[in-house]
Amino acid sequence: MVHLVQVRSDAARNRRRILGAARELVAAAGVDATMEDIARRAGVAVGTLYRHFPAKEDLIAAVIEDSITHIAELAECALAAVEGGCGAGEQLGALFAAVVERHGTDRALKAAAGLLENPSAGDLATAPPGSATARAVTAITALLQRARSV
Repeated sequence: MVHLVQVRSDAARNRRRILGAARELVAAAGVDATMEDIARRAGVAVGTLYRHFPAKEDLIAAVIEDSITHIAELAECALAAVEGGCGAGEQLGALFAAVVERHGTDRALKAAAGLLENPSAGDLATAPPGSATARAVTAITALLQRARSV
């Protein structure tokens, strides 16, 4: 069992390194960032990168998903604080400040979103239930509703 845990932790570590490298290179080079450059920056073999992300679009989507997951976690924490008695308006303001602070100048997120701009990329209304996008939209909508009802 120890071997299996080691393999999984190595795979998770490689995935984090690949996503970090992709975020940096896409922010710097946009569409010109190559999978080979990303693998090199992450310190992994190109084959390892392709095992995790079979196409560049998959990697870019994962960079975006990582950012949206962070936003969803912030929104869910703000909603939990409201449910615990904190003011909805205050939590909503803190949420947006945190999102702007971390993601407002996130060149990688902006570049990645630009790479995926096409009709098949989907939108907020069609996000699968349980996805980071759906979680973020649900929590932010609940916060907005509570802030309006005060």
